[in-house]
Amino acid sequence: MSSDKKPYVIAEIGSNHNGDFNLALKLIDMAALAGANAVKLQKRNNKTLFTEEMYNRPYEGYGPTYGKHREALEFDFPQFVEMKAYAEEKGLDFFATPFDVDSVEFLEKLGVIQYKVASASVTNQVLIKAIAETGKPVIMSGGGQSFSAIGRAVGYLDVNKLALLHCVAAYPCPPEMMNLLRIPALHGLFHCRVGLSDHQDGIALGAAAYALGARVFEKHITLDHSAKGTDHPFSLEFYGLSQYIKYLNQTAVALRWHEQPMKAEIAPVQKMGQSLYWSRTIPAGRRIQEEDIAIQSPQVSGALYPTPMNLAAMRNRVLTKMVNKGEPVTWGAITGNAG
Repeated sequence: MSSDKKPYVIAEIGSNHNGDFNLALKLIDMAALAGANAVKLQKRNNKTLFTEEMYNRPYEGYGPTYGKHREALEFDFPQFVEMKAYAEEKGLDFFATPFDVDSVEFLEKLGVIQYKVASASVTNQVLIKAIAETGKPVIMSGGGQSFSAIGRAVGYLDVNKLALLHCVAAYPCPPEMMNLLRIPALHGLFHCRVGLSDHQDGIALGAAAYALGARVFEKHITLDHSAKGTDHPFSLEFYGLSQYIKYLNQTAVALRWHEQPMKAEIAPVQKMGQSLYWSRTIPAGRRIQEEDIAIQSPQVSGALYPTPMNLAAMRNRVLTKMVNKGEPVTWGAITGNAG
């Protein structure tokens, strides 16, 4: 993870490769072309992770049971090695979410640079401890978890290497449930980088999250919303991901502080601004009347601003020299006191 104010965008492939290795590579291509910083997959030891009953539960997916479905979505170690190398060639960080300690060991052998803790694993302190012991940065989502549960998990982790992602464990998550004010609350409570694991079916709210302090963003990606699988419908296709990243980067630069006026503002403000001008040609020695002065554009450097104080101060003063219609009003042409 970068440590500056630029948004760090993780393209979550998850299971949207559908168990197809070539599709996984295409998703990596998509993430790189869209401007993401990282791609992430998931890793499970399904035989030990699920109870026998859950593993054998009938399921309509990529296998006849839930366990077989999950097995069909796993890649072996050589495939992970190739995906990691391919992503890194594209300039992307490559890592994964382990759901069990065996998978942490798998990913350590692979040499990932960081880890993700899924929302549902926040209470699995054995897993979190194993991840913490690698000494690598950790990104942890907190969907469906209380602040106290998150705090217990954070206790195992180095906050200097931690990013906590606000998350709502609803797939998709409607805007009214996004609960974005939790982002500054996480930062205030745990004093680490914060971000958003964004399950909204859209691209609008990442920028709002950035404005609230989020700097790490996770978004599911797909090549086809209509593909088989529960995550495809709310995932972003290429155009959506590229726009999401574009708006995040625009928000990041838009929130930089600049003193004003900035250089680019000077000419437009002068063009449309107003100064005081002489409305007629007037000889020297005449007293100035209200109708002698007009408020007009453009604004001219050195001319008087149209303020009530300036207008009142000029009334009945005496011109020291002739002024011409259309010339800006300056103090240099005026002397004497009102009377």
